[in-house]
Amino acid sequence: MHRCPFKIISLVNLFFFSFSLASYAATFQASLNIVTPIVLSNPTQLDLGRILAANNSESCALGIGGLRTGAACFGSENGDLGVISVAGVEGEIIDITLSGSSFAGMTFLPVLLDNGQGGMEGSGITLKSAHQILVGGIITIDDATVAAAASLVQADYSVTITYL
Repeated sequence: MHRCPFKIISLVNLFFFSFSLASYAATFQASLNIVTPIVLSNPTQLDLGRILAANNSESCALGIGGLRTGAACFGSENGDLGVISVAGVEGEIIDITLSGSSFAGMTFLPVLLDNGQGGMEGSGITLKSAHQILVGGIITIDDATVAAAASLVQADYSVTITYL
């Protein structure tokens, strides 16, 4: 009678393992939407106009309509706002971030004149089919001697657009 319990246990193990070793496979699909990368272009270059490098800490601001204000603005002519064209998926939400640079004894800080209302960032903006960003800015004389020796210069600034 000792052999009988072992046979029952062996049959139970055989039955259990035969079901546990059975496997099933299926194929499923994942859906996705391809998003067009953002493309930036600069159809109108930002032009701050003529800058007077007479004193440290003086600045010239380029604002709406190309109006220039500040002690470092030389002459009465307007400047040209920079226009950045943004192509991407219409209706998507984007963030815009600008960053400036320091060069030749001066510091340039770009400013969003739309899509950011005067700051260096705009967030939660709905991308339009023909989206354009207007950029002005503030140039500050950090070292008048170095700036005066620079003559004709260009200020670098970066525009970063991110889908949310």
